[in-house]
Amino acid sequence: MSQRMLALLGAGMLAASAAMGQSIVLDIRHSTNSNAGYVATNYGIFGLNPVTAESGFTVPVNSGKTYFFGSGLWFGARKMVDGRMNDLTFITYNPNSGASWAIPGEGYASSTPGVPATSILYHSSNYDRETGLYTGSAPPIDNAYRWPLWAQASVPVRPMSPGTFVPFDADRVANAAPYNFVAPAFVPGVAEEFVARFHDADLTRYEKYAGAELASLGYPIGLQTQQNIYSWKIGPLKNAVILQYTIVNAGTDTLHDCVASQIWDPDLGSSDNDHGDFYTRRPELRTAFNWTDAEGRGDNPYGVLTTTMLEAPMIDANGFVDNTRRADFRGEGRAGVFKNWAIAEDPSTPAQRYMFISDEKIDRDKGAGDRRGLLASRTFSMRPGDTAYFAIGFTVLDVASWDPGQDRSIELEGLVETMTDAYYGQFPIAAAPAGAAGVKSGVSLMPNPARDRSTIGFTMASHGAATISVVDGLGRTVMHTTLDDLAAGEHRQELDMSGVPQGAYIITVATAGGLAAARLQVVR
Repeated sequence: MSQRMLALLGAGMLAASAAMGQSIVLDIRHSTNSNAGYVATNYGIFGLNPVTAESGFTVPVNSGKTYFFGSGLWFGARKMVDGRMNDLTFITYNPNSGASWAIPGEGYASSTPGVPATSILYHSSNYDRETGLYTGSAPPIDNAYRWPLWAQASVPVRPMSPGTFVPFDADRVANAAPYNFVAPAFVPGVAEEFVARFHDADLTRYEKYAGAELASLGYPIGLQTQQNIYSWKIGPLKNAVILQYTIVNAGTDTLHDCVASQIWDPDLGSSDNDHGDFYTRRPELRTAFNWTDAEGRGDNPYGVLTTTMLEAPMIDANGFVDNTRRADFRGEGRAGVFKNWAIAEDPSTPAQRYMFISDEKIDRDKGAGDRRGLLASRTFSMRPGDTAYFAIGFTVLDVASWDPGQDRSIELEGLVETMTDAYYGQFPIAAAPAGAAGVKSGVSLMPNPARDRSTIGFTMASHGAATISVVDGLGRTVMHTTLDDLAAGEHRQELDMSGVPQGAYIITVATAGGLAAARLQVVR
Protein backbone atom coordinates (compact mmCIF):
# COMPACT_ATOMS: atom_id res chain seq x y z
CA MET A 1 0.00 0.00 0.00
CA SER A 2 1.39 3.43 -0.95
CA GLN A 3 2.29 6.12 1.58
CA ARG A 4 -0.38 8.31 -0.01
CA MET A 5 -3.03 5.62 0.57
CA LEU A 6 -1.84 5.11 4.14
CA ALA A 7 -2.09 8.86 4.76
CA LEU A 8 -5.60 9.01 3.34
CA LEU A 9 -6.77 6.04 5.38
CA GLY A 10 -5.19 7.58 8.48
CA ALA A 11 -7.23 10.72 7.87
CA GLY A 12 -10.44 8.74 7.47
CA MET A 13 -10.48 8.86 3.67
CA LEU A 14 -10.36 6.28 0.89
CA ALA A 15 -8.91 6.95 -2.56
CA ALA A 16 -10.73 5.47 -5.55
CA SER A 17 -10.99 5.77 -9.33
CA ALA A 18 -13.83 7.58 -11.10
CA ALA A 19 -15.15 7.74 -14.64
CA MET A 20 -12.77 8.75 -17.41
CA GLY A 21 -9.78 7.78 -15.27
CA GLN A 22 -10.06 10.79 -12.98
CA SER A 23 -8.93 10.48 -9.37
CA ILE A 24 -11.56 10.95 -6.69
CA VAL A 25 -11.52 10.90 -2.92
CA LEU A 26 -14.22 9.22 -0.89
CA ASP A 27 -14.29 11.31 2.28
CA ILE A 28 -15.42 9.81 5.60
CA ARG A 29 -15.78 11.81 8.82
CA HIS A 30 -17.17 11.49 12.34
CA SER A 31 -19.43 13.90 14.16
CA THR A 32 -17.40 15.74 16.79
CA ASN A 33 -19.75 18.15 18.56
CA SER A 34 -23.12 16.41 18.86
CA ASN A 35 -24.86 14.29 21.46
CA ALA A 36 -25.39 11.64 18.78
CA GLY A 37 -22.34 9.93 17.35
CA TYR A 38 -22.40 9.13 13.63
CA VAL A 39 -20.31 8.76 10.48
CA ALA A 40 -20.89 10.89 7.36
CA THR A 41 -19.48 10.41 3.85
CA ASN A 42 -19.36 12.49 0.68
CA TYR A 43 -21.06 9.80 -1.42
CA GLY A 44 -24.36 9.10 0.27
CA ILE A 45 -23.61 6.51 2.96
CA PHE A 46 -24.68 7.65 6.43
CA GLY A 47 -23.80 5.86 9.67
CA LEU A 48 -21.52 3.16 8.25
CA ASN A 49 -17.78 3.69 7.85
CA PRO A 50 -17.08 1.60 4.72
CA VAL A 51 -13.33 1.45 5.41
CA THR A 52 -13.47 0.02 8.95
CA ALA A 53 -16.99 -1.51 8.84
CA GLU A 54 -17.72 0.60 11.92
CA SER A 55 -21.46 1.02 12.29
CA GLY A 56 -23.58 3.61 13.45
CA PHE A 57 -25.88 6.05 14.91
CA THR A 58 -24.89 5.95 18.60
CA VAL A 59 -26.93 7.80 21.21
CA PRO A 60 -25.51 9.21 23.38
CA VAL A 61 -22.11 9.38 21.74
CA ASN A 62 -19.62 6.92 23.29
CA SER A 63 -22.45 5.11 25.11
CA GLY A 64 -22.07 1.95 23.01
CA LYS A 65 -25.81 2.05 22.23
CA THR A 66 -25.91 1.97 18.43
CA TYR A 67 -29.29 2.08 16.70
CA PHE A 68 -28.51 1.19 13.10
CA PHE A 69 -25.65 -0.16 11.04
CA GLY A 70 -25.94 2.15 8.02
CA SER A 71 -28.34 4.24 5.94
CA GLY A 72 -28.67 5.86 2.54
CA LEU A 73 -30.89 7.23 -0.22
CA TRP A 74 -32.76 5.06 -2.74
CA PHE A 75 -34.21 7.01 -5.67
CA GLY A 76 -36.52 5.38 -8.20
CA ALA A 77 -37.75 6.69 -11.56
CA ARG A 78 -39.38 5.48 -14.75
CA LYS A 79 -37.68 6.53 -17.98
CA MET A 80 -38.72 6.07 -21.62
CA VAL A 81 -35.99 4.15 -23.50
CA ASP A 82 -36.52 3.08 -27.15
CA GLY A 83 -40.28 3.33 -26.78
CA ARG A 84 -40.38 1.31 -23.57
CA MET A 85 -40.86 2.63 -20.02
CA ASN A 86 -38.10 1.19 -17.81
CA ASP A 87 -38.15 1.08 -14.00
CA LEU A 88 -34.83 2.29 -12.57
CA THR A 89 -33.42 2.68 -9.06
CA PHE A 90 -30.25 4.42 -7.90
CA ILE A 91 -28.93 3.58 -4.42
CA THR A 92 -26.37 5.19 -2.13
CA TYR A 93 -26.36 2.35 0.41
CA ASN A 94 -26.70 -1.39 -0.17
CA PRO A 95 -27.35 -3.02 3.23
CA ASN A 96 -25.89 -6.33 2.02
CA SER A 97 -22.62 -5.10 0.50
CA GLY A 98 -22.24 -1.69 2.20
CA ALA A 99 -21.68 -0.14 -1.26
CA SER A 100 -22.81 3.19 -2.65
CA TRP A 101 -23.22 3.80 -6.38
CA ALA A 102 -22.66 7.55 -5.97
CA ILE A 103 -19.57 9.56 -6.87
CA PRO A 104 -18.58 12.77 -5.03
CA GLY A 105 -18.74 16.11 -6.84
CA GLU A 106 -20.39 17.25 -10.06
CA GLY A 107 -21.33 14.61 -12.63
CA TYR A 108 -22.93 16.74 -15.29
CA ALA A 109 -21.74 19.61 -17.47
CA SER A 110 -21.73 23.05 -15.87
CA SER A 111 -22.17 26.28 -17.80
CA THR A 112 -19.61 27.89 -15.48
CA PRO A 113 -15.95 27.37 -16.45
CA GLY A 114 -13.37 26.19 -13.97
CA VAL A 115 -13.05 23.33 -11.51
CA PRO A 116 -15.74 23.40 -8.83
CA ALA A 117 -14.69 22.70 -5.24
CA THR A 118 -17.55 20.28 -4.71
CA SER A 119 -16.13 16.83 -3.99
CA ILE A 120 -15.31 17.67 -0.35
CA LEU A 121 -17.30 16.52 2.67
CA TYR A 122 -17.60 19.90 4.38
CA HIS A 123 -17.87 19.75 8.19
CA SER A 124 -18.92 22.95 9.95
CA SER A 125 -16.75 22.27 13.01
CA ASN A 126 -13.71 22.98 10.80
CA TYR A 127 -14.78 26.43 9.58
CA ASP A 128 -14.91 29.94 11.00
CA ARG A 129 -18.54 31.05 11.25
CA GLU A 130 -17.78 34.68 10.40
CA THR A 131 -15.37 34.30 7.48
CA GLY A 132 -16.01 30.75 6.27
CA LEU A 133 -12.25 30.04 6.33
CA TYR A 134 -11.01 26.54 7.11
CA THR A 135 -9.70 26.32 10.70
CA GLY A 136 -9.12 22.58 11.07
CA SER A 137 -5.97 20.52 10.79
CA ALA A 138 -5.06 17.90 8.16
CA PRO A 139 -6.07 16.49 5.71
CA PRO A 140 -4.71 19.24 3.47
CA ILE A 141 -7.44 18.77 0.86
CA ASP A 142 -9.63 21.15 2.87
CA ASN A 143 -7.10 23.94 3.24
CA ALA A 144 -7.82 25.51 -0.15
CA TYR A 145 -11.58 25.73 0.33
CA ARG A 146 -13.93 27.90 2.35
CA TRP A 147 -17.35 26.87 3.73
CA PRO A 148 -19.62 26.33 0.68
CA LEU A 149 -23.00 27.66 1.92
CA TRP A 150 -23.45 31.43 1.76
CA ALA A 151 -26.26 33.82 2.65
CA GLN A 152 -27.87 36.41 0.41
CA ALA A 153 -29.62 39.41 1.91
CA SER A 154 -32.88 38.53 0.16
CA VAL A 155 -32.94 34.85 1.23
CA PRO A 156 -33.41 34.04 4.94
CA VAL A 157 -31.26 31.21 6.27
CA ARG A 158 -33.33 28.45 7.86
CA PRO A 159 -33.16 24.63 7.79
CA MET A 160 -35.44 24.39 4.76
CA SER A 161 -33.13 26.84 2.97
CA PRO A 162 -29.74 26.66 4.71
CA GLY A 163 -27.91 29.01 2.34
CA THR A 164 -26.88 28.97 -1.31
CA PHE A 165 -24.26 26.39 -2.34
CA VAL A 166 -21.40 28.25 -4.05
CA PRO A 167 -19.48 25.80 -6.28
CA PHE A 168 -16.33 27.88 -6.81
CA ASP A 169 -14.11 28.79 -3.89
CA ALA A 170 -13.17 32.15 -5.45
CA ASP A 171 -16.81 33.23 -5.08
CA ARG A 172 -17.00 32.29 -1.40
CA VAL A 173 -16.30 35.78 -0.08
CA ALA A 174 -18.53 38.54 1.23
CA ASN A 175 -19.83 41.27 -1.07
CA ALA A 176 -18.03 40.03 -4.19
CA ALA A 177 -19.69 40.55 -7.58
CA PRO A 178 -21.73 39.16 -9.18
CA TYR A 179 -23.36 37.25 -6.33
CA ASN A 180 -22.86 39.69 -3.45
CA PHE A 181 -23.17 37.04 -0.75
CA VAL A 182 -23.09 38.65 2.66
CA ALA A 183 -21.66 35.89 4.90
CA PRO A 184 -21.17 32.13 5.23
CA ALA A 185 -24.46 30.47 6.21
CA PHE A 186 -24.78 28.23 9.25
CA VAL A 187 -28.14 27.03 10.55
CA PRO A 188 -28.99 28.69 13.90
CA GLY A 189 -29.01 26.39 16.91
CA VAL A 190 -27.37 23.45 15.12
CA ALA A 191 -24.19 22.09 16.72
CA GLU A 192 -22.67 20.81 13.49
CA GLU A 193 -23.47 20.45 9.79
CA PHE A 194 -22.08 18.33 6.98
CA VAL A 195 -22.44 19.25 3.30
CA ALA A 196 -21.72 16.88 0.39
CA ARG A 197 -22.54 16.72 -3.32
CA PHE A 198 -22.63 13.50 -5.33
CA HIS A 199 -24.02 12.13 -8.61
CA ASP A 200 -25.02 8.95 -10.44
CA ALA A 201 -23.09 9.36 -13.71
CA ASP A 202 -20.31 6.79 -13.16
CA LEU A 203 -21.69 3.42 -14.27
CA THR A 204 -18.60 1.60 -12.98
CA ARG A 205 -19.90 2.11 -9.44
CA TYR A 206 -23.06 0.08 -10.05
CA GLU A 207 -23.13 -3.51 -8.81
CA LYS A 208 -23.83 -6.65 -10.91
CA TYR A 209 -24.22 -4.91 -14.26
CA ALA A 210 -21.83 -3.90 -17.05
CA GLY A 211 -21.89 -0.36 -18.41
CA ALA A 212 -23.44 -1.30 -21.76
CA GLU A 213 -26.29 -3.17 -20.11
CA LEU A 214 -26.93 -0.28 -17.72
CA ALA A 215 -26.97 2.21 -20.59
CA SER A 216 -29.48 0.07 -22.48
CA LEU A 217 -31.78 0.25 -19.45
CA GLY A 218 -31.56 4.05 -19.34
CA TYR A 219 -28.79 4.66 -16.81
CA PRO A 220 -27.64 7.02 -15.56
CA ILE A 221 -30.94 8.47 -14.38
CA GLY A 222 -29.32 11.93 -14.37
CA LEU A 223 -29.24 12.78 -10.64
CA GLN A 224 -27.10 15.51 -9.11
CA THR A 225 -27.62 15.51 -5.34
CA GLN A 226 -26.64 17.69 -2.41
CA GLN A 227 -26.90 16.24 1.09
CA ASN A 228 -26.99 18.44 4.20
CA ILE A 229 -26.77 16.85 7.67
CA TYR A 230 -27.77 18.67 10.87
CA SER A 231 -27.32 17.57 14.49
CA TRP A 232 -27.49 19.03 17.98
CA LYS A 233 -25.46 18.80 21.18
CA ILE A 234 -27.97 19.90 23.80
CA GLY A 235 -31.63 20.80 24.00
CA PRO A 236 -34.74 18.85 23.01
CA LEU A 237 -33.17 17.65 19.73
CA LYS A 238 -29.91 16.40 21.21
CA ASN A 239 -30.77 12.85 20.05
CA ALA A 240 -31.72 13.93 16.52
CA VAL A 241 -29.96 14.00 13.15
CA ILE A 242 -31.65 15.39 10.03
CA LEU A 243 -30.58 14.39 6.50
CA GLN A 244 -31.77 16.78 3.79
CA TYR A 245 -31.40 16.03 0.07
CA THR A 246 -31.62 18.44 -2.85
CA ILE A 247 -31.97 16.24 -5.96
CA VAL A 248 -31.70 17.79 -9.43
CA ASN A 249 -32.71 16.09 -12.67
CA ALA A 250 -29.49 17.08 -14.42
CA GLY A 251 -30.14 14.87 -17.45
CA THR A 252 -32.09 15.49 -20.65
CA ASP A 253 -34.94 13.03 -20.03
CA THR A 254 -38.22 13.50 -18.24
CA LEU A 255 -38.37 11.26 -15.17
CA HIS A 256 -41.78 9.74 -14.49
CA ASP A 257 -43.30 8.42 -11.25
CA CYS A 258 -40.20 9.17 -9.19
CA VAL A 259 -39.84 8.03 -5.58
CA ALA A 260 -37.36 9.31 -2.98
CA SER A 261 -36.74 7.02 -0.02
CA GLN A 262 -34.38 6.44 2.88
CA ILE A 263 -33.22 2.95 3.82
CA TRP A 264 -31.67 1.99 7.15
CA ASP A 265 -30.47 -1.24 8.74
CA PRO A 266 -31.70 -1.16 12.36
CA ASP A 267 -29.42 -2.98 14.81
CA LEU A 268 -30.38 -2.06 18.37
CA GLY A 269 -27.78 -4.05 20.24
CA SER A 270 -27.99 -7.54 18.77
CA SER A 271 -29.14 -7.62 15.17
CA ASP A 272 -31.60 -10.53 15.42
CA ASN A 273 -34.18 -9.26 17.92
CA ASP A 274 -35.40 -5.96 16.46
CA HIS A 275 -38.94 -4.87 15.59
CA GLY A 276 -40.21 -2.25 13.15
CA ASP A 277 -43.59 -0.59 12.69
CA PHE A 278 -45.30 2.49 11.24
CA TYR A 279 -46.81 4.96 13.69
CA THR A 280 -50.49 4.55 12.81
CA ARG A 281 -51.90 6.50 15.75
CA ARG A 282 -51.03 9.67 13.82
CA PRO A 283 -50.04 8.76 10.24
CA GLU A 284 -49.67 12.46 9.36
CA LEU A 285 -46.43 12.42 11.39
CA ARG A 286 -44.95 10.12 8.67
CA THR A 287 -42.94 8.24 11.30
CA ALA A 288 -41.64 4.69 11.61
CA PHE A 289 -40.09 3.29 14.76
CA ASN A 290 -37.79 0.42 15.75
CA TRP A 291 -37.27 -1.23 19.11
CA THR A 292 -35.54 -4.32 20.48
CA ASP A 293 -36.67 -7.28 22.54
CA ALA A 294 -33.69 -8.25 24.66
CA GLU A 295 -31.88 -5.02 25.52
CA GLY A 296 -35.11 -3.08 26.02
CA ARG A 297 -35.60 -4.35 29.59
CA GLY A 298 -32.10 -4.29 31.11
CA ASP A 299 -30.43 -1.90 33.53
CA ASN A 300 -29.10 0.18 30.64
CA PRO A 301 -32.03 -0.09 28.18
CA TYR A 302 -32.23 0.97 24.57
CA GLY A 303 -34.77 3.58 23.57
CA VAL A 304 -36.94 3.72 20.46
CA LEU A 305 -35.39 4.71 17.13
CA THR A 306 -37.82 6.92 15.22
CA THR A 307 -37.51 7.79 11.53
CA THR A 308 -39.60 10.68 10.22
CA MET A 309 -40.13 11.94 6.68
CA LEU A 310 -39.86 15.70 7.18
CA GLU A 311 -40.17 16.70 3.53
CA ALA A 312 -40.91 15.16 0.14
CA PRO A 313 -41.95 16.78 -3.16
CA MET A 314 -45.37 18.36 -3.55
CA ILE A 315 -46.79 18.18 -7.06
CA ASP A 316 -48.83 20.28 -9.49
CA ALA A 317 -52.01 19.25 -11.32
CA ASN A 318 -49.92 17.26 -13.85
CA GLY A 319 -47.93 15.35 -11.24
CA PHE A 320 -44.68 17.33 -11.63
CA VAL A 321 -42.64 18.76 -8.75
CA ASP A 322 -44.07 22.08 -7.54
CA ASN A 323 -41.56 23.78 -5.25
CA THR A 324 -43.82 26.79 -4.66
CA ARG A 325 -45.67 24.37 -2.36
CA ARG A 326 -42.70 23.10 -0.35
CA ALA A 327 -44.02 24.32 3.00
CA ASP A 328 -47.38 22.65 2.32
CA PHE A 329 -45.81 19.24 2.86
CA ARG A 330 -45.81 19.77 6.62
CA GLY A 331 -49.60 19.75 6.76
CA GLU A 332 -50.55 17.86 3.61
CA GLY A 333 -47.74 15.43 2.87
CA ARG A 334 -48.02 11.71 3.47
CA ALA A 335 -45.61 8.80 3.42
CA GLY A 336 -46.04 6.60 0.38
CA VAL A 337 -44.35 3.41 1.60
CA PHE A 338 -42.96 1.89 4.78
CA LYS A 339 -41.09 -1.38 4.46
CA ASN A 340 -39.99 -3.61 7.34
CA TRP A 341 -38.32 -6.68 5.89
CA ALA A 342 -35.76 -9.41 6.47
CA ILE A 343 -32.51 -9.83 4.55
CA ALA A 344 -33.92 -12.79 2.62
CA GLU A 345 -36.55 -10.48 1.10
CA ASP A 346 -34.04 -7.95 -0.29
CA PRO A 347 -34.84 -6.84 -3.86
CA SER A 348 -31.80 -7.09 -6.14
CA THR A 349 -32.59 -5.76 -9.64
CA PRO A 350 -33.35 -2.13 -10.56
CA ALA A 351 -36.93 -3.00 -11.47
CA GLN A 352 -37.45 -5.00 -8.27
CA ARG A 353 -36.11 -2.15 -6.17
CA TYR A 354 -38.34 0.33 -7.98
CA MET A 355 -41.48 -1.75 -7.33
CA PHE A 356 -40.37 -2.24 -3.72
CA ILE A 357 -40.22 1.51 -2.98
CA SER A 358 -43.26 2.54 -5.02
CA ASP A 359 -45.99 -0.02 -4.25
CA GLU A 360 -47.70 2.28 -1.68
CA LYS A 361 -47.78 -0.43 1.01
CA ILE A 362 -47.35 0.22 4.72
CA ASP A 363 -45.83 -2.74 6.58
CA ARG A 364 -46.62 -3.51 10.21
CA ASP A 365 -44.48 -5.25 12.82
CA LYS A 366 -43.58 -8.79 11.72
CA GLY A 367 -41.98 -9.93 14.96
CA ALA A 368 -38.39 -9.88 16.16
CA GLY A 369 -35.58 -10.46 13.67
CA ASP A 370 -32.79 -8.92 11.64
CA ARG A 371 -34.75 -6.18 9.91
CA ARG A 372 -34.37 -3.47 7.30
CA GLY A 373 -36.39 -0.25 7.25
CA LEU A 374 -37.43 2.02 4.38
CA LEU A 375 -39.60 5.14 4.30
CA ALA A 376 -40.56 6.42 0.83
CA SER A 377 -42.36 9.40 -0.67
CA ARG A 378 -45.37 9.31 -2.91
CA THR A 379 -44.66 9.50 -6.63
CA PHE A 380 -43.78 12.69 -8.50
CA SER A 381 -42.38 13.50 -11.95
CA MET A 382 -39.41 15.68 -12.91
CA ARG A 383 -38.67 17.57 -16.10
CA PRO A 384 -35.01 18.22 -17.02
CA GLY A 385 -33.69 20.83 -14.60
CA ASP A 386 -36.35 20.20 -11.93
CA THR A 387 -35.33 19.96 -8.27
CA ALA A 388 -36.82 17.61 -5.67
CA TYR A 389 -36.39 18.13 -1.91
CA PHE A 390 -36.44 15.19 0.48
CA ALA A 391 -35.59 15.10 4.21
CA ILE A 392 -35.45 12.40 6.86
CA GLY A 393 -35.01 12.82 10.62
CA PHE A 394 -33.61 10.11 12.89
CA THR A 395 -34.21 10.49 16.64
CA VAL A 396 -34.05 8.33 19.73
CA LEU A 397 -36.88 8.49 22.24
CA ASP A 398 -36.08 8.37 25.94
CA VAL A 399 -32.81 6.45 25.81
CA ALA A 400 -32.55 6.10 29.58
CA SER A 401 -35.94 4.68 30.55
CA TRP A 402 -37.81 3.00 27.71
CA ASP A 403 -40.15 0.21 28.82
CA PRO A 404 -41.81 -1.77 26.00
CA GLY A 405 -44.96 -2.17 28.09
CA GLN A 406 -45.45 1.55 28.67
CA ASP A 407 -47.38 3.87 26.35
CA ARG A 408 -44.94 6.56 25.19
CA SER A 409 -47.13 8.07 22.46
CA ILE A 410 -47.18 11.56 24.00
CA GLU A 411 -43.39 11.71 24.25
CA LEU A 412 -42.89 10.25 20.76
CA GLU A 413 -45.30 12.69 19.17
CA GLY A 414 -43.79 15.62 21.04
CA LEU A 415 -40.28 14.70 19.91
CA VAL A 416 -41.33 14.33 16.26
CA GLU A 417 -43.26 17.60 16.34
CA THR A 418 -40.28 19.43 17.88
CA MET A 419 -38.00 18.13 15.14
CA THR A 420 -40.56 19.14 12.49
CA ASP A 421 -40.78 22.62 14.00
CA ALA A 422 -37.01 22.93 13.85
CA TYR A 423 -36.87 21.79 10.23
CA TYR A 424 -39.49 24.30 9.16
CA GLY A 425 -37.71 27.09 11.03
CA GLN A 426 -39.89 27.58 14.08
CA PHE A 427 -37.32 26.71 16.81
CA PRO A 428 -39.64 26.37 19.83
CA ILE A 429 -38.62 27.56 23.28
CA ALA A 430 -39.08 24.33 25.20
CA ALA A 431 -39.68 23.97 28.91
CA ALA A 432 -37.05 22.03 30.82
CA PRO A 433 -38.11 18.53 31.94
CA ALA A 434 -37.64 17.58 35.57
CA GLY A 435 -34.00 17.07 36.47
CA ALA A 436 -32.61 18.44 33.18
CA ALA A 437 -30.13 21.28 33.12
CA GLY A 438 -32.22 24.19 31.91
CA VAL A 439 -32.54 27.96 32.10
CA LYS A 440 -34.72 28.55 35.14
CA SER A 441 -36.45 31.84 34.36
CA GLY A 442 -35.54 33.23 30.95
CA VAL A 443 -32.62 35.53 30.15
CA SER A 444 -31.80 39.19 30.80
CA LEU A 445 -29.71 41.60 28.72
CA MET A 446 -28.09 44.69 30.17
CA PRO A 447 -27.84 47.21 28.66
CA ASN A 448 -30.51 46.84 25.99
CA PRO A 449 -30.27 48.67 23.58
CA ALA A 450 -26.49 48.31 23.52
CA ARG A 451 -23.70 49.93 21.54
CA ASP A 452 -20.67 47.65 21.80
CA ARG A 453 -21.28 45.30 24.71
CA SER A 454 -24.14 43.75 26.62
CA THR A 455 -24.18 41.22 29.44
CA ILE A 456 -26.52 38.26 29.29
CA GLY A 457 -27.77 36.88 32.59
CA PHE A 458 -29.44 33.52 33.13
CA THR A 459 -30.01 30.98 35.89
CA MET A 460 -29.23 27.29 35.44
CA ALA A 461 -31.77 24.99 37.07
CA SER A 462 -29.07 22.36 37.61
CA HIS A 463 -25.48 21.58 36.66
CA GLY A 464 -24.83 21.28 32.90
CA ALA A 465 -23.70 22.90 29.66
CA ALA A 466 -25.13 25.92 27.85
CA THR A 467 -24.63 27.32 24.36
CA ILE A 468 -25.11 31.06 23.71
CA SER A 469 -25.92 32.04 20.12
CA VAL A 470 -26.41 35.45 18.54
CA VAL A 471 -28.60 35.35 15.42
CA ASP A 472 -29.19 38.33 13.12
CA GLY A 473 -32.33 39.30 11.23
CA LEU A 474 -31.38 37.09 8.26
CA GLY A 475 -31.12 33.99 10.44
CA ARG A 476 -27.30 33.92 10.38
CA THR A 477 -25.44 32.91 13.54
CA VAL A 478 -22.91 35.71 14.08
CA MET A 479 -21.64 34.51 17.46
CA HIS A 480 -21.59 31.06 19.05
CA THR A 481 -20.15 30.16 22.48
CA THR A 482 -20.44 26.90 24.42
CA LEU A 483 -19.96 26.87 28.19
CA ASP A 484 -19.37 23.24 29.09
CA ASP A 485 -19.41 23.09 32.90
CA LEU A 486 -21.86 25.42 34.64
CA ALA A 487 -23.05 24.96 38.19
CA ALA A 488 -26.67 25.42 39.14
CA GLY A 489 -27.44 29.06 39.85
CA GLU A 490 -26.96 32.48 38.29
CA HIS A 491 -24.47 33.16 35.49
CA ARG A 492 -23.43 36.18 33.44
CA GLN A 493 -21.58 36.33 30.13
CA GLU A 494 -20.42 39.44 28.30
CA LEU A 495 -21.31 39.72 24.62
CA ASP A 496 -18.97 41.74 22.42
CA MET A 497 -21.24 43.27 19.77
CA SER A 498 -18.72 45.82 18.50
CA GLY A 499 -18.16 43.93 15.25
CA VAL A 500 -21.80 43.57 14.16
CA PRO A 501 -23.96 46.10 12.31
CA GLN A 502 -26.72 48.09 13.96
CA GLY A 503 -29.98 46.15 14.17
CA ALA A 504 -32.02 43.59 16.10
CA TYR A 505 -30.53 40.26 17.20
CA ILE A 506 -31.98 37.16 18.88
CA ILE A 507 -29.86 35.90 21.77
CA THR A 508 -30.53 32.27 22.71
CA VAL A 509 -29.30 30.13 25.57
CA ALA A 510 -29.63 26.43 24.73
CA THR A 511 -29.34 23.74 27.41
CA ALA A 512 -30.25 20.09 27.80
CA GLY A 513 -33.64 21.28 28.99
CA GLY A 514 -34.48 23.51 26.04
CA LEU A 515 -34.03 27.08 24.82
CA ALA A 516 -34.57 30.54 26.26
CA ALA A 517 -34.29 33.65 24.11
CA ALA A 518 -34.41 37.44 24.20
CA ARG A 519 -34.13 40.23 21.63
CA LEU A 520 -31.17 42.64 21.74
CA GLN A 521 -31.16 45.93 19.89
CA VAL A 522 -27.70 47.17 18.79
CA VAL A 523 -27.41 50.90 18.11
CA ARG A 524 -24.52 52.98 16.78
